[in-house]
Amino acid sequence: MIHSTSHTAHDEQPSPTIEIPKNDFSCLRVCRSVFKGHEFIDVRTFVKNDSGEFIPTKKGITVNPEQVDMLIRALRRIGIDDGDSE
Repeated sequence: MIHSTSHTAHDEQPSPTIEIPKNDFSCLRVCRSVFKGHEFIDVRTFVKNDSGEFIPTKKGITVNPEQVDMLIRALRRIGIDDGDSE
């Protein structure tokens, strides 16, 4: 099941965060972020710490929003089992 929440970074508008559970101890989080004035999409693995809170790991990618469509097409293409391409 995919969960959606929102968070606010500094003085910015709330940004939706999509959470995709992997198991009871980890999940993928997808969100928009701004770093040094540039917007990015972050896909990162989070794991539960000893306190039961999810914390980010180094496992993930950050892409420019302009690259999202290409990334989605690549993921779909890789997911095709019959070798059919776009």
